[in-house]
Amino acid sequence: MQEALGEVLPEQDEFEPAAMTPDDLVIILVEFFSKVLFLVIVDDAGNAWNKAPSEQRTIEAENQLFDIIRTSVDNHLSPIFDRQIQDLTKDQIEALERRAIDDLWSEWEDYE
Repeated sequence: MQEALGEVLPEQDEFEPAAMTPDDLVIILVEFFSKVLFLVIVDDAGNAWNKAPSEQRTIEAENQLFDIIRTSVDNHLSPIFDRQIQDLTKDQIEALERRAIDDLWSEWEDYE
């Protein structure tokens, strides 16, 4: 979460939760979930990253994957976060995360 806050609110020396707007919260959550899902997908891919022809291509693929993830998370989760973020249960968040992972795998497979 600290990393997501740093990405979204880089100008603030100290984090002040009371100063956050609902839009800030949605942006932070999109960034956070993007990073979490990226790590889950990279872990799920296992040794597939070793099949790239070069280290540079691996880096490019990881960057492309992260861009796809961020866009997909923004498209899938932002509307939900905008409407009902405070009402979501842990199980609902986990279901959203799982659905996002499944959708992301499909998008990534179509991309390559």
